[in-house]
Amino acid sequence: MLVLAGQTLRSRTSAFFGSFVALVLGSAMLMGAVSVITSAGSIELTGTDREALDAVSSILGFVAGLAAFLSIFIVASTFAFAVATRARELALLRMVGATPRQVRRLVRTEALLVGFLGALVGCLLGLLLGAGLAGLLVLAGVAPEGFELQLSGPTIYVALPVAFVTGLLVTWFGAGSAARRASKIRPLAALREADVDTRVMTGRRWFMGLLFLGVGLAGIVILPSLDGDVQIPIAVFLAEPFVIAAVLLSPLFVGRLCSLFTSKASAIGMLARANLRTGVRRASSTSAPVVLAIGICGSLLGVSLVMSAATETSIRELYTSDFVITGNVDDAESTARQAPGADGVTTIGEARVRTVAAGGAWDQPVEATVVDPESMQTALRLTGISGSPDRLHGAAVMIGRSLAGSMGWELGGEYSMRIPGGGSEQVRVVATYQDNALIQSLLVPRNFLPAETATVHVSASGETTQAREHVAERLPGSTVTATEDWVEPLIKDQSGGMRAGSWLLAGFALIYTLLAIANTTAIAFRSRRHEFTSLRLVGASSGQLREMVRGESLALGLAGAVLGGGIAFGTSLAAWFALRTSVPGTPLVLPVLEVLVLVVCCLGMLTAVSIAAVRRI
Repeated sequence: MLVLAGQTLRSRTSAFFGSFVALVLGSAMLMGAVSVITSAGSIELTGTDREALDAVSSILGFVAGLAAFLSIFIVASTFAFAVATRARELALLRMVGATPRQVRRLVRTEALLVGFLGALVGCLLGLLLGAGLAGLLVLAGVAPEGFELQLSGPTIYVALPVAFVTGLLVTWFGAGSAARRASKIRPLAALREADVDTRVMTGRRWFMGLLFLGVGLAGIVILPSLDGDVQIPIAVFLAEPFVIAAVLLSPLFVGRLCSLFTSKASAIGMLARANLRTGVRRASSTSAPVVLAIGICGSLLGVSLVMSAATETSIRELYTSDFVITGNVDDAESTARQAPGADGVTTIGEARVRTVAAGGAWDQPVEATVVDPESMQTALRLTGISGSPDRLHGAAVMIGRSLAGSMGWELGGEYSMRIPGGGSEQVRVVATYQDNALIQSLLVPRNFLPAETATVHVSASGETTQAREHVAERLPGSTVTATEDWVEPLIKDQSGGMRAGSWLLAGFALIYTLLAIANTTAIAFRSRRHEFTSLRLVGASSGQLREMVRGESLALGLAGAVLGGGIAFGTSLAAWFALRTSVPGTPLVLPVLEVLVLVVCCLGMLTAVSIAAVRRI
């Protein structure tokens, strides 16, 4: 069987080239991400450098998971299509005596050979990708100077085996459905001439499609009731089950959907429509990467837009003062108290601490807000307070319930907190308040922890201009800023990292899926060489042939765009609805521009490759 599989790969290289390239790209992405993660974990760093690399490692962990998902999805799609184009060949094997089990073993063996070669090449390319990614992180200022890919230790005995074995498993599971379908091909199919797909929707396909659709709908239903630290990652990857369901169920409607985008006024348009409605499996396989690109990338960008809007709303609602003084805190505070109309003056500071989870299993960095307990609500809107905030003195903290839940802290409990300088202190939780997963903080009294940076917040009655002018005249070395302007850098800092991470994920996914579109489209149209040659023999000109191909390509791309765009907008709406439970004032933002850009990219790639595939016919 191994010899026969090898001969098949040599004689039908073009049929398996798409699966090979998809696996190489997926393995390279996975190897690059995991190698950087292992390199980051193997170097000794402390403080902000370690926190920055830990944050990057978290994002790259998402990249690795996304690479594995895209790989198995694309490989399954391209391998299934490769088997479908060999239906007559496999039927001939059945005719000369091959059993269904032997056909299934042949396809599995072909898949393992492709998987072995693809994973091997992908791992080698992944080392280059990882080295480039490490250098890019240093240039971007995310990683410290001198950080580079470690070509020893965990990179060799962790990243390499993980990427290689994952590549083999992706091919094995991805080819499973194709192998089962191949084993069911009847010997009489070798005599078929018509290219009309029958029984595309098998019972297994129905079951899996409806199952993933149910999983996606269940995710939407339960999303608003989840805790914030669980809600956000589920929202980010909510599109995946819908994408899988859309592709599995697409044979039911992809032909009719494509026909809406073909011309009814010309013979070429009618022929293109007939091709799309009869070649259902081909149409589904060709449009699948488009659904994947727009659905996954659009959802990632859409959810990040919603979370950025919720973050901005949270920050603007948190700070209630009229203006903020940056400069000498002691002079600013005393001067602000003498300003006309100044009703409340308080100092708010920031300090970086590490809070230890209940049980001491791990710790995490937290931005502690250093406050004056008696006047802190002059500048901060704290709602849903439980406990005794008047006891916020000494080794005591007041914590948001979302942050407390993620760390296992409870009201009245005592926990360890590492403060700047390396010391560790036991602190008691004396009060909690309502926060959300996007803006989490720990309130610490000034008489316990000195602030690294501090600002003076002033609330004034009536017109605030006089109070601001009073402070500005007496403190020429300080900066007096309206609160709505002062929070802008905070919003950009919080939202910027979130958007950068989503663009990194979406960028990897888009590059991969665009190449998958190119592979699948080239295979789909090159496999119809006999059909196109027959059209030329009966009088169709090369221009008419290209017009038909262009019409089919645009129809397939637009059908995929409708499905993918619907998924992107739907998951963005679901994320917005869920976040409104904790941030009610969040405005609705949808990734309209982002989806349009994705549609143009996909249509351009699909049309260009399809025209190139038939240019020489």
